[in-house]
Order: sequence, then C-alpha cells, then structure tokens
Amino acid sequence: MKVELGYDANGKRRKPAMKTVAAKNKTEANELLAEFTTEVKSGNYLQPSKVSFKAFTKIWDEHYAAEKLEDTTRENYNYILKKDIIVYFGSFYLDEISLFLLKKYFDEKKEEGMSASSLEKRHRILRSVFKWAKKWRFIKENNMVDIPTPKVPRVRRTVYNKSELEAFFSSLLANEDILLRHKVIICIFLSAALRKGELLGLDMEEDIFLDESYIIVRRSLQKTTSAGYKLKETKGGIERAVPLPAFVCGLLAQYQAERLNEKELLGPSFKTMKDHNEIEVSLLFANADGTPFNPKTINQFWNRHIENHGFKKITIHEMRHTAATYLTESIDMKTLQEFLGHQKFETTANTYSKSTDERLKKIGLTFNNLDPNSKAEKNW
Repeated sequence: MKVELGYDANGKRRKPAMKTVAAKNKTEANELLAEFTTEVKSGNYLQPSKVSFKAFTKIWDEHYAAEKLEDTTRENYNYILKKDIIVYFGSFYLDEISLFLLKKYFDEKKEEGMSASSLEKRHRILRSVFKWAKKWRFIKENNMVDIPTPKVPRVRRTVYNKSELEAFFSSLLANEDILLRHKVIICIFLSAALRKGELLGLDMEEDIFLDESYIIVRRSLQKTTSAGYKLKETKGGIERAVPLPAFVCGLLAQYQAERLNEKELLGPSFKTMKDHNEIEVSLLFANADGTPFNPKTINQFWNRHIENHGFKKITIHEMRHTAATYLTESIDMKTLQEFLGHQKFETTANTYSKSTDERLKKIGLTFNNLDPNSKAEKNW
C-alpha cells in the first residue's frame, strides 16, 4: 500500500508512506488501504526508521540529558549506558527491542546478583530513553511502561541522637588542633543542614548576613570529570535564607575575616567563578587563591575526625539528615521543607515524619497512665 505525502517546503516530493499487508482479495485490500490512509492523514502513522539503540542514546543525551539532567546525574547515566545497557541492546534497532527482550534483560541482571538499587537505576534510564523515543516518533510503542519498577528496600539512615550530637560538638569545638575552616564547615553542615555543593557555593560576602544571623543559599558547586567545576542553581532551583545559631555565627565571623584578608592580599590574583546567572562569586570555602578545592577533602576530614574520637560512623551527608531529624521535635513539616530546600512537601513528609525511638517510647509511657495498678500506687 502507498499513500502520497505531498511536497515539502522546497517543492520536493516527499517519500510516500509504504506498508505491505496480506489481503484475500482486492476489496479487502481497498479496505486496508482506506484504514492506512486515515492513519497517515491523522498523523498517527510512524514511518519506519532504522535507528539503532546505540545511535538513539546519543540523540537522547544531546537533546534531553544535556538540557534537563544535573551534570553529575548525566555523567553517571552515560557511564551505565556505555558500560552495561548499550552492550546488551546496542546491536538492535529501536523498534526491534520487544517487551520480552526488555524483561529478559532485567531477569538476567537479577540472576547475576545485581542489587535492587542498580536495577532500579537501569530501569530509570531505559524508561527515559524509550519515553523520549516515543515522544519524538522514533518508535510507536514504549514497551518500558510494562516493565515493573524494581522495588528498592528502604534504607534506614544513620543519624546522631541528642546526646551523641552534644558529645560530637564538644569534641569539635574544644579541640584547638582542628582548623577553623573545618570547624565552620561541620557546624554549618549541621545547623544549616546544607547539601555539600550548597556549602561550597557560598559567596564570602554576598551570602553572609551575620548581623541578622543567617546565610543565603543561592547556588551549588558541582564537579564532574567532563566539565570540571561549575556553579549551578540549587537542587530544584530554590533560593532560601537559612538562620544560624549564635555560636556558629561567631566562628563564621572569624573565618570570613580570614578569607576577606586573603582576598585583599592577593588582589588581582584572587580567582572568582561565574555562576549560572553569570554573577562573579568569591567562594567562602576554597583555596587561598579562590579556586575551589576538591569536595572529597571535606569527606576526608570528616572521616578522620569521627574515627579519631570514636564516634558512630555516619557520612557527611547524614549530618543533614541528623539536623532534620533533630528539628522534627520542634518545628512542623512545612517549615522543615522550606529549611531543607525540598521542592516537594511529600519529600520532606515521607522522609522525616516517621516517629523516632524516643517518641515511640513516649507513646508507651503515656498509655501507662491508664494502668489501674499504676494509679493505685500513685494514690497510695
């Protein structure tokens, strides 16, 4: 069957839509042709195009991932694509990848012992690739919609309780051998519950308001293998003011004075960075000359400190969760959402609305008041 598609803007005849079918006779063939013509004219016909899966991932990366994903996420997705997914599907054309083939891929990976989180990440990547392949009319059906998302067990984050926090800060602030910069970094991590990139993206002058005891979080520093250091907008594009306690403001004032002095001494040699809005930024936490230092140096100091003092091992990012968990006792979820910079309220509620062990114990103690024997003892 053949349906003419007319001419393009340059007057050149378009390649007609073609389809081969089996028909018992001319009457049935004409009926099928009428259906095919309607499909083509309505815009629902997808002309077969032999684009390989491997070739399309490059199109997806350039026209979706580069525009919509964080640099670190894009780099991670491309690494998984090249290392694993393209190895499996690369020789197939997009329209050859059936529902069964996709199921077979996930079944085999599961049998090989791949973790649920790794399976979920591959599902997320393939879901995005096939979603855009259909949107851009490279395929007619998106078979990934029928592949169930692998269930990832909920990981219980490790945090410090109140007594552990008190002991931690006592060891941190009393130790004169610890650099002021490191003290300020850890104190801000907890009291402001910043992400690491947000902390490293602070401007030493424009983002610090010590008279009013708060800082402004406007951007995030990211480091990728391909792009190096970059100052981007915060996760979710949210700019927020974060209050600081008095003792942290005191430490920050000392450190800010040191950084401003370093900047003045270096003069034109001091390096600044431009953020996503082309604004010049003088990084608060950076090398003396203004160049950003590797984010891993914070992890190294953190791990060394908790090991030297025998504290429970938690990651630097779990300090953010420690702060949020600590605050659930005194502020509501909506305020906590704004404080953490979460774009969605559900993210905050789902993560931090769980009762802590201490709160569960209080429930039990409250119901103890209903015990008749307990009341009798009290009356006696």
